[in-house]
Amino acid sequence: RIVAVADCKIQTMLHEVILALSGFTGDVFVEDQSGIHVASEFPCIHAGEKAVLNKLARIGFLYKRLKSFIELHLTSLAKQGTGLYLKALSSGLNTVLTPYRDTLLQAEQDVLKDPYLPVTHLQHLLEPFQLLLPALDTIVHEIVQQQVCGCGVLHVLHQHSVSGNPAIQDAVQRLLQTCHGVLYRQLAAWFLHGSLMDRHDEFFIRKEVSDEQAAIGMDEEDTRTNTGGKSRIQRFVVVYDLLPSYLPQRVAEKMLFVGEAVQLFSTRKVAGVRQRTLSQAEESSILSHLAALEQQPTFNLMQLESVVDDIKSTVSQHLWQLLMEESDLLGQLQTLKSYFLLGRGELFLMFIELADNLLKEPANDNTEHDVNLVFKQAFHKVTSDGDDIFRHFHLSIAPKQDNGDRLCGWDRLSLEYTVDWPLHILFTPRVLEKFVMLFKFFLIVKRAQLALQDAWVQQMVTKRAFECEQPRLAALWRLRYQMSFLVNNLQYYLQVDVLESQYSVLVAKMKSSRDFEESRVALDTFLATVLAQSFLLVRPVAHCLEKILNMCLQFSALTAYGIQVTDRDLTEAERMSTVVSWLGDGLCLRRFSCCLGI
Repeated sequence: RIVAVADCKIQTMLHEVILALSGFTGDVFVEDQSGIHVASEFPCIHAGEKAVLNKLARIGFLYKRLKSFIELHLTSLAKQGTGLYLKALSSGLNTVLTPYRDTLLQAEQDVLKDPYLPVTHLQHLLEPFQLLLPALDTIVHEIVQQQVCGCGVLHVLHQHSVSGNPAIQDAVQRLLQTCHGVLYRQLAAWFLHGSLMDRHDEFFIRKEVSDEQAAIGMDEEDTRTNTGGKSRIQRFVVVYDLLPSYLPQRVAEKMLFVGEAVQLFSTRKVAGVRQRTLSQAEESSILSHLAALEQQPTFNLMQLESVVDDIKSTVSQHLWQLLMEESDLLGQLQTLKSYFLLGRGELFLMFIELADNLLKEPANDNTEHDVNLVFKQAFHKVTSDGDDIFRHFHLSIAPKQDNGDRLCGWDRLSLEYTVDWPLHILFTPRVLEKFVMLFKFFLIVKRAQLALQDAWVQQMVTKRAFECEQPRLAALWRLRYQMSFLVNNLQYYLQVDVLESQYSVLVAKMKSSRDFEESRVALDTFLATVLAQSFLLVRPVAHCLEKILNMCLQFSALTAYGIQVTDRDLTEAERMSTVVSWLGDGLCLRRFSCCLGI
C-alpha cells in the first residue's frame, strides 16, 4: 500500500511537470513575477532535482508568454487594430511551436505507460527547446517593448535570422517566410491594381497627402472627383522608416514606380469604361512569380529585384505607349521648347516690345494680371492659332524679397505651365523648375539683344546730329559694338549650338525608345546638358553673365534717354569694351569647340 501511494505521488509529480511545461501551475509549481518554479514549501525534493524541475518550468513559462502573444493577435478576442504582419507572426509562431506541443503529448503518453520514468526523461525530450523558446521569446519581447508593427516586424526577424543554432535559424526563417507572405500579397495588389492593401498603415509605400488635403480631410476619391479624375492623380511616397533594412532603396523606388504607373492607368477610360493596365497573361505572370517567391523557404533579394525589374519593364512599355502615341509626347516637347526656350521668337519679340514699359517698373499687385493680358495680345498678333495650347501657360510675378531690393517686373517674371494628364508623370515639378530656369536666362539674353539693336538705331541718329562729337563718342560706339558681338554670339550659341543640337538628340532618343524610363532619362539628360552648356550650373559664370547682360540693358537705356556723357563715362566705356571683347572672343572659341565636338 505504501508503494502504491508512492507510485501515485511520482505519477502526479510527473503530470504536474507536464502541466508546468504547458504553462499551468498547481500544488508543486507556482508562478510569480520571475516565472514558474517549484514551490519553496514543497518537501522531500533534492536540490539537484529542484534545479532540473525549475529549468523545465522556465521553458513552460516562456511557452506561456508566447502562447499569450499568439492568442492576443489570432483569437476572436484579438484587437481589431492588430496589423497583418503581427497576425502573420502569431500564425508563424503557432506553427513553429507545434513540435513543442507534440513533444508534450509524447511525454504524457510515456508517463501513462511507465509511471516510474525519471524527470531526466522529460529533460531529454525537451532539450531541443532549451535554446529555441528563449530565442523566440526574445524576438517577441523586442517587438512588444518597442511597439514594432508593419514591415518593422520583418526588420526585427531579419536581425535574428542569423544564428549558430540550426534549430533557431530554421524557426526564424519560417517566421520570415510567413510574414513575407503578407508583403508579397501587398505587392501583388500594388503591382496589379495600384492600390494599397494596407488598412493599418504598415506598408512602406503610402499616399502623399498635401497640406491642403490634410487640412480638409480630402481623400483620393475626393481628389479625383474635384479634378475630373485626370488632372490631379494621387501621388505616393516611400516611407523609408518602414522599409526593411535588407530591402535597398533602389528596389523600393522601382516598386513605387510600378504601382504609380498602374494607378495612373486605372484612371484611363474609353467610352466610359475603365481600361485594363496589363493583359491577363501579364497579370498571371506577375502573380505566378510572386507566388514562387512566397513559397521559397528563404528570402532571395536578387530574385525579388529581378521580378520587379521585369514588371517595371512591362509597365514602362505600356506607359511609353500611352505618353507617346495617345498623349503626343513629342508635340508637348515642341510646345515646351516653343515657350520655355523661346522657340517662337516672333511671339516673344512682340511680347518684349509690348510689355517693356509695364515690366521695367517695380511690380505691383496688378502687374501679373496686366502682363498676362499683354502676353495674350502678343499671341493673337503673331498667330491665328487657337488658345488650346496657349491656355496652358501663365506668366507669374514672384513675391517681393525681404532684402529691400526693388526689383523691376522683368526680374520677377516667370512662366508657369499646366500639365495635362498623364504627362504629369514625366513633366514633374522638378523638371518644370529647370525649364523655368532656362526661360529666365534665355529671356534676358533676348531682351539684351533687342535693346542693343535699338541702341544701334539711336547711335545712328546721334551720329548724324552731332558730327563734332564723333571722336568723343567713338568709345561708346565701340562698346555697343562689342556688346552686340557678345550677345549675338551668345544667342546663336544657345539657340543653335546648344538647344537645337541637344533637342534633336532628345527627339531621336524618344523615337527610338520603347520604354518610359529611357524617355525620362533622355529628358533629364537633355535638361542637364542644356543647363551645363548654358553656363547656368557654374554659379560664378552664371552670375557674371547675368551682370553683363544687365549692363547691356542699362547701357541701351542710357542711350535711349540721351543722357549727357562725361569723360569718366568714356573711360569706363573703354575698359568695359576690352572686357566684353575678351568675353566675346572666348564665346567664339567655345562655339568653335562645339562645332568640332570638343
